[in-house]
Amino acid sequence: VYFNIVAMPGQVTISGDLNVTYGTEVPDVTINQHGSTGTTTVYYYTNEGCTTGKTTTKPTTAGGYWVKAEMAAEGNYGAAESNVIGFTISRADITPVVSITGWTYKDSANAPSVSGNTGNGSVTYAYKVKDANDDTYTSTVPTEAGDYTVKATVAQTTNYNGGSATADFKINPKDISGVTIANITAQTYNNGTAITPTPAVQDGGITLNAGTDFTYSYENNTDAGTATVKITGKGNYTGTANKTFQIIRADLAITVSITGWVVGGTPNAPSVSGNLGNGA
Repeated sequence: VYFNIVAMPGQVTISGDLNVTYGTEVPDVTINQHGSTGTTTVYYYTNEGCTTGKTTTKPTTAGGYWVKAEMAAEGNYGAAESNVIGFTISRADITPVVSITGWTYKDSANAPSVSGNTGNGSVTYAYKVKDANDDTYTSTVPTEAGDYTVKATVAQTTNYNGGSATADFKINPKDISGVTIANITAQTYNNGTAITPTPAVQDGGITLNAGTDFTYSYENNTDAGTATVKITGKGNYTGTANKTFQIIRADLAITVSITGWVVGGTPNAPSVSGNLGNGA
């Protein structure tokens, strides 16, 4: 009598937590063989059905993966496949740092730069007035003197999460000493009233606005002689600039009058009007 001894079905299971962050090697699964000592091979897949991306190489790129083991037939046990374990390689975080050097009003703006962009994600920059609400960020680079904040936003990449960073910087007011102040024609003494000319002030051919960019003040501007207009920077300008002008003596319109008298009488004294300077 002839008969066959049929091999028993093999049985293999795997276990383990394979979840890691990008940059960390995926750990090995624990293989549990039940009875059989057949050779086992671990395979990794890119879908839960284990039909795509089959490889024995551990994945390294961020994403979702699945793993199972295959056991070869051996002796009294047949071949078998294990259960499937899913796991994720998460994107790694980045710690970007943005830096920028301030500049002076009307100078070329300095470009910000980012370090810590490990994943080389694309970077966008936005600006706001320092301490203003975050909803005021704009891509427009500021030009007016003041204190500002720049925000760098780094985009997510395959293996790295995105991130952002901020830095404060200052646009300094420009020294007004280099502006051009129009010449002032000689002014005539005005009987003790202060003389206050307002010459045009230009920076690179652009006329500045009094009260916004600068203010006027004066020295020695009442009596005849050399007077000074002082230009004091304001807003986008700082410092001072001076322009001198001349106050010339005013001409007098003098009238002399006298009343005649009788021969032998007491002479009448003449009188003068219009002697505003009280000259002798």
